[in-house]
Amino acid sequence: MPRVDDFGSYTLVRELGSGSAARVYEARRGDESVALKVFDLGKSRDQVVVLDQFNNEVAVIRRLDHPNIVKVLDAGVVEHQPFIAMELLDHGSLEDRLRSGNLLGADELSTILSQVAEAVDYAHRQKVLHRDIKPSNLLFGDHNRPVLSDFSVAKFIPPRDSRSTRVGIDPPGTTDFLAPEVLSEAPHSTASDLYSLGMTVYYALCGQLPTNGITLFTRSRDRVEDHLIPLCDRNPAISQQVSDVVMKGLARHPRDRFGSAIDFSRAFGLAVSERATTSQIRSTRAQETNTGAGHAWLEYWRYVIVPVLVALIGAVAAWCRGAKP
Repeated sequence: MPRVDDFGSYTLVRELGSGSAARVYEARRGDESVALKVFDLGKSRDQVVVLDQFNNEVAVIRRLDHPNIVKVLDAGVVEHQPFIAMELLDHGSLEDRLRSGNLLGADELSTILSQVAEAVDYAHRQKVLHRDIKPSNLLFGDHNRPVLSDFSVAKFIPPRDSRSTRVGIDPPGTTDFLAPEVLSEAPHSTASDLYSLGMTVYYALCGQLPTNGITLFTRSRDRVEDHLIPLCDRNPAISQQVSDVVMKGLARHPRDRFGSAIDFSRAFGLAVSERATTSQIRSTRAQETNTGAGHAWLEYWRYVIVPVLVALIGAVAAWCRGAKP
């Protein structure tokens, strides 16, 4: 790995994180700050795998140009170490926000989801499968801009007659966010990405996965057997409409999910709006009830209390006149 302060034309500032094949640094080159991903070739028997991952990520991400997908600024090799320089997104990840104990409200998440869904849909139209959508891979830039990152296991969508994305017993991605068909060794598809996006939304709204499984195996089995806990059971503050949309995104069979990330986002936004509209209607009805009660009291005052008071005042006046000597 590079020295702690120098890597080719880049000056390393601090380490941001690490994975099985690479470390990510904040680095500077001139006046520009970047996120520098440096691949570790490790032992000789792993070099081919790591180089393939590097070449694949560069090829995939260079095809994509979208404001909500991380931008590649540079790539190459320094002293036998492959690297990718990307835009620096230093406002944390969705996972960071959830780890702090602050769950996202449906309104806030709807805004984030609409932008992420645009990115996922764009990638799919460019024939790219992300294959590892999860909270830690959703980063934030300035002005709360969500950015889909880490295309290290992404793949181009193969022709219909190809089996190149069949994953075998070791599927890429993070197991807790993988679709049930992928866990059952079916090929990745756009629907698999949408399932992972649905899992991310579910997790963001309640801070838990939709299963009570203790182990990775039991959690995976629950998804394969469709034993999922409805979102509104996890978080009673979530409306039934919003819960139904998210659970549709987590349908066991790909054909039962939404047709695209945009469809999912729009349905989610509509469900959130319907909830807001319902609350507004209830509030308006309460105000109308209060107003109606006020009007009823005024009518009672006008037609009952006032005449009684007038009669009482007349009686008092008459008594006063009769009491005079």
